Amino acid sequence: MKLFKIFSLVFVLIMTLSITPIFAFESENLSSDESMDNISQQAKIAIDNGQQPAAVGILENKDNGLAYDVNVYEIPLDQNRNYSSVDDAQSMVYYFSTDDMKINPDTVAAARADGTFSDSGWDETHSLKAYLGFDFNRNADGLIQLTRTFGNYSVNSNITITNNAVLSKQFCPSMGVDEHKGYQVQSNSFEFNSGFTKWVPDSAASIFGSTWFLELQRGSKWGFNFYVFKHMI
Repeated sequence: MKLFKIFSLVFVLIMTLSITPIFAFESENLSSDESMDNISQQAKIAIDNGQQPAAVGILENKDNGLAYDVNVYEIPLDQNRNYSSVDDAQSMVYYFSTDDMKINPDTVAAARADGTFSDSGWDETHSLKAYLGFDFNRNADGLIQLTRTFGNYSVNSNITITNNAVLSKQFCPSMGVDEHKGYQVQSNSFEFNSGFTKWVPDSAASIFGSTWFLELQRGSKWGFNFYVFKHMI
């Protein structure tokens, strides 16, 4: 399992400089409820069958540093076409839910020290679930190009989304490629075309994927950075 902290400083700086405020548009193939229901059911089946998390995300209380490790699961690639509006694209999708997380013990002491631990926990049951994915094309040389980012989230009514931004990126220094595009998300179901024109290797030499920056208000301020890379490093 990998922690979703890789490249976070670089991505935050890029987000600050390059967010494009546009409206999201909903998938033409499936309604947002159908997409979330199908993805979450697929994830449940995978977990019940013993699939291990692909990575671990961090849900952090910004007021006192208390954090939870949230398991993130990859949905099998051969089923992802159902959630794409691009017929000739390959897809990757990652899913998480606060039903499947545990408190990070290294963050408890600070929360206890300032007296806020008892009031700062997160109610795990069905409070937040989401998926994030991207489509990509492959050329005759085996190089890939990110074409589209899509996602969906569901939260309880006692949670407010205060900031909701997505960054798509393909980066390969050896090929001189550094393309990125940011968006402010305006609805719980969204998709964006990247507009990228270059191609990168399908290997760990490339940073290739999307990042979701969520800030939430649930009593305290919370943050969750959801990184989806084709090659987790």
